[in-house]
Amino acid sequence: MLNKYVENKLKLKFKTHLKLSSFDTNIDISKLVEKVKEFGSYKITWRENLPVDINRFNYPHRVEVESGKYIIISISNKSNKNHNLYSSEFIEFNIKEMREYKLNKILKV
Repeated sequence: MLNKYVENKLKLKFKTHLKLSSFDTNIDISKLVEKVKEFGSYKITWRENLPVDINRFNYPHRVEVESGKYIIISISNKSNKNHNLYSSEFIEFNIKEMREYKLNKILKV
């Protein structure tokens, strides 16, 4: 069920970004879906208006939103990694959303 939830959430994000940029929204995202193995915050890498990679932030962090950008701030003393990402470059998968997704699927049947 995690794969279906991830696939639907990625499709929605990618289609929204690509439609706003007037690009074709029919893209294969199966390789990106396979890379998401657990809940958490992920960075999406785009090249020539196509999503080419997705990577999990694997260090303790907090996320703030400022002026339409996601600011990922490290909360570890060992790491001083901070990232400023556009909305098309950041996505978060969490158990609450997945449960809601599953419940909606059940209620639609």
